[in-house]
Amino acid sequence: MQETERESRGSAVDTEPTSVTSEASNEKITSETATPIKARVETRCKELAARLPGIAAFLWLGLTVLIAGVPSTLIPSPGFDPSWQAGIGFAVSDDLRFGKDIVFNYGPWGFLDWPQHVSRPQAALGFVFGMTAVLALYWVIYLCVRPRWSAGIAGAIAFAVTVASAPAGPGGRLVYAGLLVALLTLHDRFTRRIDTWRDTVPAVVLTAVGTLLLQVKFSEGVVLLALAGLVAVSVASVRNLIRGVGLSLATFVVTFLALWLGAGQRITDIVPWVRGSQEISSGYQEALAIEQGEFAFGYLTAGVLALLVGFLALRMAVRHRTVATAGIVVVSAVMLAFGFKHGFTRHDPAHEVSFFLAAGFLLVGFATWVGRPAVVLAAAGAAFLMAPSSLANYDPFLARNQWRTGTELLINNDFRLTSVEAGRARARDTYQLPESIVSELRGRPVHVDPMELTLPWTYSLDWRPVPVFQTFSAYTPYLDELNAEALIEAPDDQVVLHEATVGIDSRNIRWDTPRYLLALACNYRVGTQADRWTVLHHGQNRCSAPETTVPQPVTAGTPVPVPQVGTGEMLVARYRPEPSSMLASLVHLGLKDWSPIEVGADGQTFRLPEALSDGPLLVSLPAELAWHAPFDAFHYRQLTFNRAGTIEFQVLKVQ
Repeated sequence: MQETERESRGSAVDTEPTSVTSEASNEKITSETATPIKARVETRCKELAARLPGIAAFLWLGLTVLIAGVPSTLIPSPGFDPSWQAGIGFAVSDDLRFGKDIVFNYGPWGFLDWPQHVSRPQAALGFVFGMTAVLALYWVIYLCVRPRWSAGIAGAIAFAVTVASAPAGPGGRLVYAGLLVALLTLHDRFTRRIDTWRDTVPAVVLTAVGTLLLQVKFSEGVVLLALAGLVAVSVASVRNLIRGVGLSLATFVVTFLALWLGAGQRITDIVPWVRGSQEISSGYQEALAIEQGEFAFGYLTAGVLALLVGFLALRMAVRHRTVATAGIVVVSAVMLAFGFKHGFTRHDPAHEVSFFLAAGFLLVGFATWVGRPAVVLAAAGAAFLMAPSSLANYDPFLARNQWRTGTELLINNDFRLTSVEAGRARARDTYQLPESIVSELRGRPVHVDPMELTLPWTYSLDWRPVPVFQTFSAYTPYLDELNAEALIEAPDDQVVLHEATVGIDSRNIRWDTPRYLLALACNYRVGTQADRWTVLHHGQNRCSAPETTVPQPVTAGTPVPVPQVGTGEMLVARYRPEPSSMLASLVHLGLKDWSPIEVGADGQTFRLPEALSDGPLLVSLPAELAWHAPFDAFHYRQLTFNRAGTIEFQVLKVQ
C-alpha cells in the first residue's frame, strides 16, 4: 500500500512539470497565432487608410453627379430666352433645315445645350450630353489639382469648381474641360521636351468634341476647335506637326458630316448655315452691346484676373522658351478674348460670369506647374465666387427634387404628357390669344413676330418661321435680307402673327429689322386684330419702286427735317454714318463698341445697330396699311443722329 502511495505521489510529482510545460506551450502558440492576426489587421488598416483619399475622391464625384448632373425639368414657356431655347428643339422636331429654314448661333444639335421636354428623345440625349460634360470636367480638374494635393482635397476642389460652372451649361463645361486638356498637354510637352505620336491624341479628341459643339453652339465650337488647332501646331517636330494637323482635319471632316447627316440635315445646307452662323456671331458684338447695372466692379475684377493670367503665362514662356509654352500664351489669350466677348458685350451680372469662368479655369490649369499653387488656386476661387448666382447651386435637397421630377419626366409617359399639357395651359394664360385668331391660324403655316416661338406649340399650330426666327437677331444686312426674302417667297397661305411690343435694348421696333419690315408692309395684308395681336396674310407686292430724294449731310446733334408725303405713300430713310477712326475700329473689334449710334425721333431716342443704319428705315407709314399699333399710321417730323454722315429719303407708293 505504501509503495502504491509513493508511486501515486511520484506520479503526481512527475506530472506537475508536464502540466506547466503544456501551459507554457499553449501561451507560446497563442502568442504566435495572435502576432500574425495583429499584423494582418494593422496591414489592412494601413491599406484602408491609403485608400481613403481615393474613396473620398469617389464620394466627391458622386456628390458632383448628384448636384450638377440633374436631368432637365424644362417645359417650353413664353418669354424672350425660353422661346429661343425651346425654338431650337421645335426646329428639330418639325424637321426644319438649318441653313435654309433656320439660321441661328445654335445648330441642329443645339437642343443638347437646352434640353426641354419638346420630345422624349431630345430630353434623354440632353441628359446624356449634360452628364458627360459634368464627368469630363470633374475628371480633368481632378487631374490638374491631384499632383499637388491629396486625392480627397483634389476631389473637393473638382466638386466645387464643377458645380460653380453651372451657368456655362453643358457646352460651356466641355469648352472649359477642353481648355484644361490643352493646358495639361502643353505643359506635359515642355516638361518631356520630346514629341511622340501620342501628342496627336489630345488634338484629335479636342477636334472631335469641338466639331460636335460647332453644331450645338457655333461660337463654343469655334473656340474649342481653335484650342485643338493650337494643341496640334504647338509641337517642335515637323513630322508631328504634319501628322497632328492632318489627323485633326480628317477628324473634323468625318465628324462634321456624320453629325450633320445624323441630324437629318442636307449637305447643300452646310455653307448657308455656316455663313448665317458667322453673321450672327460677328454682328452680335456691335448690335447687342449694352451696359446694365453696377458694372464697374466687374471690369476692375476682370482686369486684375486678366493681368494675373497674362503674367503667369508670359513668365512661363520667358523662362522656358519652347513651342509648347508659346502655345500656352496663345491659348490664354484666346480664352480671355472668348470670355470677354461673352461676358462683357451684353454686360450685366448674368453675362459677365463667362469671363470669370474662363479666367478661373485658366488659373486652375496654371496651378499644375506654378511654384505656389495655393496662391493661384485662391485667385481661381475668387474668380469662381463671381460665377454662382446663389448657394442654391450646391443644395443637395434641391438637386434631389430635380432628379425626382426629371427622372419621372423621362420614364413616366403619363406624367410627361400631363406636365406638358400643364405647360401649355400656363402659356395660354400668358398669351391670351383670342379664339377668333386661333381659328384663323389653324391649317396655315405660321410665323410669330417678333419673338414668341412657344406660341405655335402652345396652340398646336403649323410653325413655319423666317430663318432668323427672333427677328431682332437679324442685325446684319445679310440676315435681314434672308428674312425679307423668306417672307416674299413664302407660300400663298403663309400668315404672320404680329405682336405689338417694344424693341429690346431701346431699339425702335419700327426699324427692327428694316428690310424684313418693309417686305412685311408691302407683301402682307391685315386680317383679324384683337388686343395686342394682328394676323397678316401673304399677298401680292403692293409697293412701287422707291423714288429717291437728293442725299443730304448730317451733322451730329442737328435735327434733320423729314419730308412730307401724300396719302397712300410710304417714306423710308437710308442713313450712312461716317466711318470710325482706325483706332476706334480696332478697339471695337477687340473689345466692344461703347458709343453706339443713337437716333432721336420726335422726342424719343433709339439705339440703331450700325450694320442696319442703311435701312430702309420706316419713317412714315400710311393709314391704308391698317396695321395695329405701333405700326398704325405714323410720321416722324424730324430725326437727330449722334454721328455725322449722310441721309436720303425714298418714297414708295402703296396700292
